Amino acid sequence: MTADEFARRFRIAPPPPPTAAETAFAREMRAPRWVAQLLSKRDVSTLDGARAYLRPTQAAVCDSASLEGLSEIVETLVGIRERGEALAIHGDYDVDGLTGAALLRTGLRECGFRDIEVFIPSRFGEGYGVNRATVDALAEKGTRWLLTVDTGVSAVEEVAYANERGVRVMVTDHHKQGPVLPAALAIANPNCNDSRYPNKNLSGVGVAFKLVDLLVRRLGLRVDVSAYLDYVALGTLADVVSLVGENRYFVREGLKKLAATRRPGLRALVRESGARSSGLRSQDVLFRMTPLVNSAGRMGNPRAAYELLVTEDEREASRLLNALVKANVLRRRIENETTERAQRWLREHPEELERPVVMVTGEDWPEEVVGVVGIVAARLVDRIGKPVAVAFAEPRTGLLRASARGVEGFDWHAALLGAEDLLDRWGGHSQAAGFSLRPEAVPAFRERVCACAEASLPARAGADRRLTPDCEVDFDQVDSDTLAWLARFEPFGHDNEPPVFFADGVSLAGECRVVGQSHLKLKLKQNGHTFDAIAFGQGELRDALAGAAKPFAIAYSPELNRFRDKETLQLQVVAISAMPEKQE
Repeated sequence: MTADEFARRFRIAPPPPPTAAETAFAREMRAPRWVAQLLSKRDVSTLDGARAYLRPTQAAVCDSASLEGLSEIVETLVGIRERGEALAIHGDYDVDGLTGAALLRTGLRECGFRDIEVFIPSRFGEGYGVNRATVDALAEKGTRWLLTVDTGVSAVEEVAYANERGVRVMVTDHHKQGPVLPAALAIANPNCNDSRYPNKNLSGVGVAFKLVDLLVRRLGLRVDVSAYLDYVALGTLADVVSLVGENRYFVREGLKKLAATRRPGLRALVRESGARSSGLRSQDVLFRMTPLVNSAGRMGNPRAAYELLVTEDEREASRLLNALVKANVLRRRIENETTERAQRWLREHPEELERPVVMVTGEDWPEEVVGVVGIVAARLVDRIGKPVAVAFAEPRTGLLRASARGVEGFDWHAALLGAEDLLDRWGGHSQAAGFSLRPEAVPAFRERVCACAEASLPARAGADRRLTPDCEVDFDQVDSDTLAWLARFEPFGHDNEPPVFFADGVSLAGECRVVGQSHLKLKLKQNGHTFDAIAFGQGELRDALAGAAKPFAIAYSPELNRFRDKETLQLQVVAISAMPEKQE
């Protein structure tokens, strides 16, 4: 790919200069102007607002009792505890569901529950959500109570069956509800249609935290629930929910708890992440810890990840971590192979790329891809800029099972709801969902979701992708103080993305080589200032940049690079454009 071809895919539009109000605000804060610009983008324009955003306090946390259904679940749990009855917890195989199950198990044990069983389904076996086999197993053992975390709101038939078998279900979830709610004993979910809970972006583990918080208060116990925020930070970041309001507070405080955690499994994960002793960042969790925890579920053994989260034994933690590291290596291999399969399928079906929603159907792919199709869908979204679903055929059922990822402006949940009669099972969020359907239903399904996209997306979605950095920051403004200010905006994640700076008139100052499989290692200069830089996934631009006769523009983020115990300031290059757009 040439630089011009890349520029057509990712046009870098120079950001507007700071306004007079932003300049005055920066002067009032005694901060660089770009700090005021970033705060302005987050609707912060006063000193009090800046303090609340940059140093969030517990005042941002909503009252747990205000989440509908939670009090009913707490009262039921109090009765179960008093009678010494058995309780089953049903989690999920992703990080949110795993940390939620770990938090509930740990918290309930501290509250005096002794007979607790935790069930984690497998992608390769039971699949997502509550299923009849689990209900049967509980009923046969005489367990009368089932508490879900990060699942259950769409389990209408399964909960009805549980009621028939004498198993009472309490649902804690955060996914959007369907047209009908299950007949559970109680449902605590901020995304139920009638919920007035202010934080609609609470994660599954966040709802679990709220439950334990309210239970501790109800029982009058002296339990420090803030100790569970290490679980909340890990699950909330991994589930890519909005990091505003109480979520921002939970993750910011939770990262501190995680950095100093006494839980052997979490401590092993932190060590493996290579986080520096001065603090754990959201990026350490997202790009180093989360893939490890997720790998167990993706490769069919989520129980190993759950056991790592709850173990109290250092040697067991080391053994389980090693298993996750091996699973992650296998996951990478299968992910790369499946990505190549998907790209080959698209080359063989070029007409699919003309649709507003792209659906890849690998009917002859091996079942091992079940754990990576979501990642592959996300890769394709990044590449083509359209909503993508990647499906494979389940040998046992003959159904096509798919994972879907979206783009801004397209709601997968709404699209699947509109095609519900064509689906065997489905669930998820606006930007990430899963579903299964019969192969013969694919044409009608494509027609429905494409019609949904045509009604909500621009006509040329994906064809012309514009990247507008947050603010213009030349190289002479980048130093250790820049990193210190950026650290105050942590934790980064959804709706609080790492800031992206713009710089024009940049040129090569030496090396330009491919490292790893597809990354560019660069040395860049602007106006006499030189920095090392890394451009992930942009190795295809090496020849075009090496032969560039003119300076170019970049979108970038400064960061601290750690290598062999040495820390240096480097630039992470998000995009490169030979011909930056001028503002109209």
